[in-house]
Amino acid sequence: MDELAYRLGDMWIKLGNRLKVNDAVLSFLQTNDHLYPDFSAKAREMLRKWESSVGDSATYQVLYDALCHQHVGGKDLAQKICCH
Repeated sequence: MDELAYRLGDMWIKLGNRLKVNDAVLSFLQTNDHLYPDFSAKAREMLRKWESSVGDSATYQVLYDALCHQHVGGKDLAQKICCH
C-alpha cells in the first residue's frame, strides 16, 4: 500500500470517494497538513481507514475496480499495483 500511496498523488481523494471512505475522514485528511503534509501521507491514511472500515472486503479487486473508474483515472496504476 505504501507504493500505491506514493504514486496516487492528488488522485487519492477521488479514490477515497470511489472506495466510499467517509466524507468527514477525507475532509479531515485534506485539511490537516500538519498531520498529513503531502499527498502520500494523506493517501496512506485514507487507505488505512478504508481497510479498517471494510475489513476482509478490502481486496485488490475492489481497489483495482476503484482505480480503473473513469472518475479516478488510475488504470495504469491499478495494473501495476494490483496485478503484480
